[in-house]
Amino acid sequence: MYDTVHVDEKLFYMTQVRRSFYLLPGEPEPERSVRSRRYITKVMMLAAVARPRWVPFDGKLGIWAFVVREPALRSSYRRPTGTMETKEGRVNKETYRVMLIERLLPALREQMPHAAEGKRITVQQNNASPHISPQDPAFCEATSRMRLSVELQFQPPNSPALNALDLGIFTTIQLRQMLRSPRSIDELVDSV
Repeated sequence: MYDTVHVDEKLFYMTQVRRSFYLLPGEPEPERSVRSRRYITKVMMLAAVARPRWVPFDGKLGIWAFVVREPALRSSYRRPTGTMETKEGRVNKETYRVMLIERLLPALREQMPHAAEGKRITVQQNNASPHISPQDPAFCEATSRMRLSVELQFQPPNSPALNALDLGIFTTIQLRQMLRSPRSIDELVDSV
């Protein structure tokens, strides 16, 4: 159990359709604006946690956003043309593979040094369609290049109790994120 890393993704929304605010007298109302009730800006995040240890490791490997930074194509009253904008990114097998290779593997190497010493680390993911197979050639090549012993494993079906992220970590992160009332995707990513 010490060598199992739980990986899962979750959508974090900018705001909720119905939300109550308790304000002090004279306090300004929070500004909330969306395109429509049906389209509330959201960002998919990938989180990875492991069991904490007695050594200085708190179990948090990281949480990363699937976002894309692109230059603005048109000017607006808020920004000129060419300003870098953060937009929602797509989550498919390619982006998920890139996120695991570029973000998760360096975090494993940095925060779990026994992974580089040959001890096998199991990365447990659920059976969602964008997840890569345990025999993915690009992932296996990246782990061997980084000299890590990492094995991908699918979570057994219909068993949410085996993922620590679903048991309360995502709920806690979302409650803390809703306290800040973000106005942009960058603020949403920073609040998570």
